[in-house]
Amino acid sequence: TLGLRGKFITAGVYRFTRNPQYVTHILLIAAVVLLTNSALALYIGIPYALWFILAPFSEEPWLRDQFGAAYSSYCRQTPRFIGLSKKERNL
Repeated sequence: TLGLRGKFITAGVYRFTRNPQYVTHILLIAAVVLLTNSALALYIGIPYALWFILAPFSEEPWLRDQFGAAYSSYCRQTPRFIGLSKKERNL
């Protein structure tokens, strides 16, 4: 995030991941590497993928400050990257 205030959204794709943009970027990088079968794409893609994997860790403290207990509860229920929420796994 850019430190901009906004609404706290937990519906839609945010039910499955707290970071849908990062998940999409990682999947696109993986697709380019696999489809091009290029060492260059791999060498360029790895640092970018690592950036998108690590970025949420720096954002989460700010989000906890902005949204408090609601965000902490959301983090306990929803995976950082992808998967079923804990509620859906218990069904």
